Amino acid sequence: MIDNEKDKLVDETQDKQRADLRIVSDRVSHSYCVVLKRGREKKGLSVRELAQELKVPSHIITALEEQQYEKLPSDTYVAGYIRAYAGLLGLNPDGLIKDYKQDKAFRQRSEHERITKEESERRELEAEKEPDIEKSIKRVLKNVNEVRNEHGWKIILAALFVILGVYGLVEYLENKPQLDAANENPVIESVKIQNADGSIVITDIMDDAHHTPVVATDTALNEDRLKFVLSGTSWIIVRDQEGNLVHQSREQKGEVLELTGKAPFFVRLSNASAVSLLFNGKRQDFSASVTDDDQLLELRIPPQE
Repeated sequence: MIDNEKDKLVDETQDKQRADLRIVSDRVSHSYCVVLKRGREKKGLSVRELAQELKVPSHIITALEEQQYEKLPSDTYVAGYIRAYAGLLGLNPDGLIKDYKQDKAFRQRSEHERITKEESERRELEAEKEPDIEKSIKRVLKNVNEVRNEHGWKIILAALFVILGVYGLVEYLENKPQLDAANENPVIESVKIQNADGSIVITDIMDDAHHTPVVATDTALNEDRLKFVLSGTSWIIVRDQEGNLVHQSREQKGEVLELTGKAPFFVRLSNASAVSLLFNGKRQDFSASVTDDDQLLELRIPPQE
């Protein structure tokens, strides 16, 4: 009897904690980020500590709590992060994931409306700043319209030719300084071509075919190389040492993905058994790090010595 009363008291306490978090979320326009942050703070965890607990980069936690959607991966991965975050706090993740998707859609829609409004205002401002020459043309046309019955179409045509001539002269005088500068300092267009040995040839496309190319050293040759060979479909995510996203895509069976940069890299894979990974030409064995559901959650390349 006493044990049942203790269990009931524990359940009531947990329900009250969840209710307190939900009350906080109902007082703001976007609840999920507040619920997560308040829950983390109630646990006494820093962003870094929580990131280590969930095994995700710290900037993902910050982006979730601060609604920095441009720094987050696709919704599929974010939903997984929120689910893990909520699970650690003892919260139901479904409502939080729904709040996240609604808030993201709202912000994207608001941003689109803002850009559309700014573009409309810009056009109206440009219309108000109509050049004096165009205003003069409109006044002349108005006067021509008033006297056309009296003087006939010959005068109208003559006036139009004069207007067009004046307008063309004004355009020429306005653009003449830029034309002169362009003639004195022509733009040189060039193109880079990679040879079979990896060297880069820089050649002037404005020159003739007998132009002698300049050979430059390709700094990419000194970078580390990752190569993924796929025998099945897999999501591939690669980040650098700072947690910045280097690559994220869904690759198909038979494809080969090659990336360059500075090691170390941190790799995540779905359907990991369908991926062969080479680092600087050497095959990497990561089978010991693959989960039961064939996921590679995080692999450091090269392994830390």
